Amino acid sequence: MHRQLSMIVGVIALVGTTLSGAVQAEVTGAFEVEARVIKFSERYGTVKEIRPVKECREVQVRSGGGSTDSDTPELLGAILGGAIGKEIDDDSKSSTVIGALLGASIGSDLEDNAKKNKGEVRTEVRCTTVETAIETQRLIGYDVAYEYQGYLFRSTTTKRPGSTIKVKIYAIPIDEAL
Repeated sequence: MHRQLSMIVGVIALVGTTLSGAVQAEVTGAFEVEARVIKFSERYGTVKEIRPVKECREVQVRSGGGSTDSDTPELLGAILGGAIGKEIDDDSKSSTVIGALLGASIGSDLEDNAKKNKGEVRTEVRCTTVETAIETQRLIGYDVAYEYQGYLFRSTTTKRPGSTIKVKIYAIPIDEAL
């Protein structure tokens, strides 16, 4: 009976070892564990943004300055200039034409001066919107140092870690590793 009991224990041990190997074969691949965080620091990066920026400046503006586009001053100047040119030399048509052209030019200049001198000058603020590139520093993640089974690892995460960090462990046979 003692011999039978020894044999049964031996068979159970053999079956257990075989089953244990089968279970381990199924576990190969990847699994998650908690690793202890040693330290971490914030990681910042430069981010460019295009923003509309309002730019304003003061300008001098004249108001009420007679902005007619009438040809009357030039016509009157041409008629008067032509009449004066004819009086100077009644026999020459060129003096009449020259007088008319000179009178039209003088009439135009007088109208421009009248426009400039009329009205009041005031200061106005004129604004425009300009798109401007602005660089800012933003938190982009965390540099994390952690320890697993006596080995030190480093990684970058997007979330702030606590005292531990979940890591994925891959089990790959050495002869199949890249």
